Amino acid sequence: MKDTSHNSSALKKSVQDALNMLKVSKRPIIVCGRGTRISETINMVRNFCIKYQIPVVTTINNFDAIPDNFPTYSGRIGTVGQRAGNFCLQNADLVIFLGTRNNIRQISYNWEYYCRSAKRIIVDIDYSEICKPYISYDLAIQSDLCHFMPMIIEEAENTKLQEWSEWVKWCQERRKRFPVVTHEQYNSEKLNPYHFTHELTKYLGDGSVIVAGNGTASMSLFQSGIVKTNQRMLINSGFVLLWGMIFQRL
Repeated sequence: MKDTSHNSSALKKSVQDALNMLKVSKRPIIVCGRGTRISETINMVRNFCIKYQIPVVTTINNFDAIPDNFPTYSGRIGTVGQRAGNFCLQNADLVIFLGTRNNIRQISYNWEYYCRSAKRIIVDIDYSEICKPYISYDLAIQSDLCHFMPMIIEEAENTKLQEWSEWVKWCQERRKRFPVVTHEQYNSEKLNPYHFTHELTKYLGDGSVIVAGNGTASMSLFQSGIVKTNQRMLINSGFVLLWGMIFQRL
């Protein structure tokens, strides 16, 4: 792994390595993780994806980063994610992980099949997260995204990158083929939480803040909620386990 956290020349070399991998890729995809919000680089990621027509998927801790109507948005990933997002991820030949730690809930317990046909690039500020034993990377870059993203945008201007519009179309077709609310959920005789959440979020405006509790409240929002521009969607999925541990301790 290349530690570029305090070395601009090393970071530039890593960025060039990443661009060389991107240049020969036929089906690249970007995973937009929580680190993009912490580093305030979400807009840079969006602009990069639009310029080069690269599909982008989101994670459970950052799914409000990319609106549903974003041109190259391809879904949400993970064991509790959307089918379309996971199909796109699994069919990519290059996956660029930006600020996501790839936890078990995201990569599943069959992690050896995660991104099974793809080369993997990770950019993360945390050395320990990069070096976890579950998943390996072809290029691991320890860097703050607020340093990495401006540099890759700048260096890409001097690199002959193709644009992947046909691959974007394929990913968009997966979204149409595997809708977030199924026919059965739409036509259920009883109120279906996924259908309800999908319909509710249609009426929320840009910039709205949505806070969901644990369990179905958070999962239905993650799986079927419609994200719009500048919205924040906050969930506390899994928090009940933490409280259980605290109460057992007391």
